[in-house]
Amino acid sequence: MEFLNQIKFSRPPSPTQPSATHCCDCGKAIPRPRREAIQGVRRCVDCSRSWNTSPR
Repeated sequence: MEFLNQIKFSRPPSPTQPSATHCCDCGKAIPRPRREAIQGVRRCVDCSRSWNTSPR
């Protein structure tokens, strides 16, 4: 299942996809300003930072 999540979230979301209300990695709520600023956002700031800096 983890592998499928990696594939699903490794690509940027399509521009028409709505932003998630909760992070796909940790489940914390994604603040409204972040959801409005980044269309199709799937991760909170902390998980996004970890995702962008971790080797894949």
